[in-house]
Amino acid sequence: MRDDREFIQLHSPEAEQSVLGGLLLDNLAWDKVSDALEAEQFYDPAHRAIAKVLFAMLGEGKPADVVTVAEALDAQGKLDAAGGIAYLASMAQNTPSAANIRRYAAILLDKAIARQAIHITGELVEELQTPKGVKSAELVDRAAGALESLTLDRGAEDKTLDAIELAKRNIDNIDRRWAMEPGQMDGITTGFTELDQRLNGLQPGDLIIIAGRPAMGKTVMGMNIAEHVARHIGPAFVFSQEMSETQLGDRQMASLAGIPLDRIRSGRLEDEDWQKLTLYAGMAQQLRMFIDFRAQLSPAQVRSKCRQLARRHGRPALIVIDYLQLMRGPGHGASDNRNYEIGYITAALKALAKEMECPVVVLSQLSRSVEQRASKRPMMSDLRDSGAIEQDADVILFPYRDEYYNPDSPDAGTVEVLVGKCRQAEPKPLRLGWQGHYARMTNLQTGWTPRPAIPSRKYSGGFDE
Repeated sequence: MRDDREFIQLHSPEAEQSVLGGLLLDNLAWDKVSDALEAEQFYDPAHRAIAKVLFAMLGEGKPADVVTVAEALDAQGKLDAAGGIAYLASMAQNTPSAANIRRYAAILLDKAIARQAIHITGELVEELQTPKGVKSAELVDRAAGALESLTLDRGAEDKTLDAIELAKRNIDNIDRRWAMEPGQMDGITTGFTELDQRLNGLQPGDLIIIAGRPAMGKTVMGMNIAEHVARHIGPAFVFSQEMSETQLGDRQMASLAGIPLDRIRSGRLEDEDWQKLTLYAGMAQQLRMFIDFRAQLSPAQVRSKCRQLARRHGRPALIVIDYLQLMRGPGHGASDNRNYEIGYITAALKALAKEMECPVVVLSQLSRSVEQRASKRPMMSDLRDSGAIEQDADVILFPYRDEYYNPDSPDAGTVEVLVGKCRQAEPKPLRLGWQGHYARMTNLQTGWTPRPAIPSRKYSGGFDE
């Protein structure tokens, strides 16, 4: 453990005195710093003792001045250790006013974060030297999460609005929407016309879950949306925890170039494909998509990467994560804590959507129970591992391909998208085209109708089935 004397340069006695003196002079200044300050952030033991008493009194709405704080400290037997009433009086006298208290508090907080960061990294060094059976990667990830948490909500913009300001903003939104051209969306478009009309686009700050069983098209749908956004709107950050670079690259080439996936995988391109490949290369250069292929990411790692990418490439228009159950949170690996772990992750991803002010699309598995019943259409109860998914999500979409289970389905070549939840619209199903060989979904042509059902043949026992 690091000797606390190493922190001697990482504190500001003047800032600590000015915060305490300002509060003693003007109790109303507490409202300016109460959401950010804690007594433990004071380095000097005397200041920390004073802050504990002073903050408690102000938090309870009690008047706090030199005399009342001195009495409270004396009752706890801590007055002498805190410097006595003379020291309290000197802090109040030496602070001109509480007008700059937020600035003093910011200096204090910056020093406290520096000390905490050194403490965390110091512990990491010790644990790496004596791991006690814990993998180094896990120790580093734990430390990374602790470091990341130091900056959560630090200096965040005040989001509090009164009713009048909220009403003004809502009226401005109505005016802006009224002025839109026909077909324009209030949110981020997906490239799927019917879905955009149903949802009015994907809204910044929303958590969108695309859930389905294998082969239903959830990854295709998520990546198609990311490709549309990256081509036409702005940066798309993608976290591909399941597919490798080659697998995802092949799918993206098929989707954007229109080359069948089997020919891409085999390398047996036909003459017409080479021109498409050239067009795809030019298209890819304009694609503002940034893909992280690491597996088993924690929410802290996703947030850290998003902030890093945002600094380099600008704020994202969309974040896509494939898929939820491959992420890890507190207690990872403990089966009895899996519901809590998933709940922690979805809450963190919802917070990420609000912080980045963009939609976050998360792909999710469904329970195997879907396969055990006659109707394979997914329901909300099929969401795997946690009811928190339903609670935290703003939109839940279930892509369903009936032809996967019923080859003679009249809906072959399409995907039914069931809207399990939508806070801002009626949850009615919609339908998209399915081009699996190109790893993409499409808008259906106007007037599409299901093809006539083909009667199922009875099994005759031969090998022609």
